[in-house]
Amino acid sequence: MGVQWSSLQEGFNKVPGASEGACSLFLLVKTIPANGERPELRYVVAIDSTPYMGTLDAFTRTLLIITALGVVIVALLGYIVSRIGLRPVGALSKQARQLAPGDHGQRLNTQALPDELQQLASSFNGVLERQEVAWRQLESFNADVAHELRTPLTNLIGQTQLGLSRRRSQDELEELLGSNLEELERMTSIVNDMLFMSHAHAGEHASQLTQVSLREETLKTAEYVEPSFAEKQLSLDVQGDVTADIDRRLFHRSLANLLENSARHSPSNSTVTVRLSEKGHQAWVEVLNLGEPIAPEHLHRLFERFYRVDTSRARSDTHHGLGLSIVRAVAIMHRGDVFARSEGGINTFGLTFAIQADKAAGNAQSGTEPGPGLTDRIVRGASA
Repeated sequence: MGVQWSSLQEGFNKVPGASEGACSLFLLVKTIPANGERPELRYVVAIDSTPYMGTLDAFTRTLLIITALGVVIVALLGYIVSRIGLRPVGALSKQARQLAPGDHGQRLNTQALPDELQQLASSFNGVLERQEVAWRQLESFNADVAHELRTPLTNLIGQTQLGLSRRRSQDELEELLGSNLEELERMTSIVNDMLFMSHAHAGEHASQLTQVSLREETLKTAEYVEPSFAEKQLSLDVQGDVTADIDRRLFHRSLANLLENSARHSPSNSTVTVRLSEKGHQAWVEVLNLGEPIAPEHLHRLFERFYRVDTSRARSDTHHGLGLSIVRAVAIMHRGDVFARSEGGINTFGLTFAIQADKAAGNAQSGTEPGPGLTDRIVRGASA
């Protein structure tokens, strides 16, 4: 076999066949050291490994073929399974692509979807629903703005055309310009109010906060609305007190709107009550007045922009339907909310302000809870 016996190492050796078809050997070489007169002995045990090597080669080839086929089969099965599994996702994507841009009432069909996609589709439908609500509100808002601005613009155009139809005296021109100025101021008021509310709904918060007594600020605000109260012989009753951090200018604006709203809808010679209280870490400002009952379907919408319960009433007056919306904007800017109730012939409108924990604790310790001893009653219109 041409084996170089001297080159064999101690231990196990593998000797392949010298040519194709030649036998292969497994050799075990062991050396016995010399002992006395006996010289060193070296013995070699050889086993013909040709059958084993042939079997090993055949097994290796078979294993490689099976592995290759297995990879192909697994890849093919994975592709088929993934296609079947992703079929609902494809159908969901197709539904989403087919949603018409102008139809905001469309929803994804979730009936045939597996449980894994039900939650995703429901969440997407929730987004579509919120988008529809926002779109409807935007459409209504645009229509209301156009309606509110159309009246003063029409008046301006008509009055200007009338003024230009013939020569006018100086007094007539001054009267015309004064009337036009009133319409322009009304338009400016509408635009400014809309800008103010957009800042509030964009996440802007009141920054010029001052710790004040809400009762004192309420009494100051009452002076602004005195003409409206005097016109209908109304009286104002202020109950309770709360110390809170507020923007005084915004508080006066919101409370004045609530008082003006109560004055418009209260019967003559009645009392409007302002109740100041603290609940939890919030200051509550409630304005109560006698009036016609308000249907529940209207209560939750009264603070929407341009919303009116009496839709038949002309909108050309000085009240353009943004007063209560401004109240809501002020409440949002103070991290609060608004509310409205109509019970037993008494209508209540109000707002809440967030109070910091240390301020709330100070109020509780100072004992400024509403009580019968902390009441101011102001009678309006005594001289009218």
